Amino acid sequence: MSDLLSAGAAAMSGGVLGMIGTAIGRGVGMAERVLEDRQERARWQHEIALRQIDQTGRREAAADARLQAETEGTWKGLTATADADAALPPGYAWVAAVRALVRPTLTVLLWLVAAMVALVAVQRGELTAFARFADGVSFAAAAATLWWFGDRAPRR
Repeated sequence: MSDLLSAGAAAMSGGVLGMIGTAIGRGVGMAERVLEDRQERARWQHEIALRQIDQTGRREAAADARLQAETEGTWKGLTATADADAALPPGYAWVAAVRALVRPTLTVLLWLVAAMVALVAVQRGELTAFARFADGVSFAAAAATLWWFGDRAPRR
C-alpha cells in the first residue's frame, strides 16, 4: 500500500509540478509579450517623431521656396517697370512732366485717403470694420510708395 501511495504521490506531485511549470511558462510568455509591445510602441513613437520632423522640414522648405519665388517675382516686376519706363521715347517736355507727376500724385492721394479713413474710424469708435479698410488702404499706400519710389536713385 505504501508503494501505491508513493506512486500516487509521485503522480500528483509530477502533475502539480507540471502545472506550475506550465503556469510559469505562460507567465514568462505574457511578460515577453508585454515587453515586445512596449518595444513596438516605442519604435512606432520614434517613427512618428521622425515623420513629424520630416514633415516640418518639408513645410519649412516649401515656405522658403515660396518666399524666394515671391522675392524674385517682386524684383522682376520692379525691373520690368523700370525698364518699361526707360524704354519710352522722349517726347514733348510737358508730357514727360505730367507722366512724372502721376506717381507722386497718386501716392499723396492714397496717403490722404488712408489718413481720412483712420480719422473717421477713430471719431466713430468703430475700429473693427474701418480698421480692416484702413489696413487695406495703408497697405496700398505703402506698397505704392515703395514700388514707385523704391529704386529711384540717379543712374550713372
